[in-house]
Amino acid sequence: MAIWPFSPGNYGAFLTDNLPLVKSLVQKLALNLQVPVSCKIRLFPDLQVTINYAKMLEEAGCSLFAVHGRTRDEKDGKKIRADWNAIRAVKDALRIPVLANGNIRHIDDVQNCLEETGAEGVLSAESLLENPALFAGYRTGEWILGSEGSDKVGKLDQTDLLVEYLKLCERLCHGE
Repeated sequence: MAIWPFSPGNYGAFLTDNLPLVKSLVQKLALNLQVPVSCKIRLFPDLQVTINYAKMLEEAGCSLFAVHGRTRDEKDGKKIRADWNAIRAVKDALRIPVLANGNIRHIDDVQNCLEETGAEGVLSAESLLENPALFAGYRTGEWILGSEGSDKVGKLDQTDLLVEYLKLCERLCHGE
């Protein structure tokens, strides 16, 4: 009986317990897809292990790499800062574009992260749930509808922003 490789707990950062499987997955995807393969990892406690892992994935066919600057055991991003220096070390070891993940809470963090890590871009997850307008330069509670001088000045709440986003998705998915 074959064992399904995606049994409970065998996904995401937990796949790092089986690096040959991860390498095989990336190789098969890179060889059989017509689109580029991207990978996202978390740091290992040992930075050199992280760098070796990143190089292995690049060699396996990954063409866009994202690094979350915390280990899989470091879950609380509000208490544990992402290690941008470790992301920089991974970036310096690879030839492919790297995206940095961790500590992006405000638009100012984007530029600081890019400068510190040398990454080509940034990712943000939980902060975007709290502030979907983060990349537009607004801090939570500061969202303004329209531009300065507009007659549409007023607070925009998360629900309104979500509805607008879903309408855009629907329109774009239907090719309008």
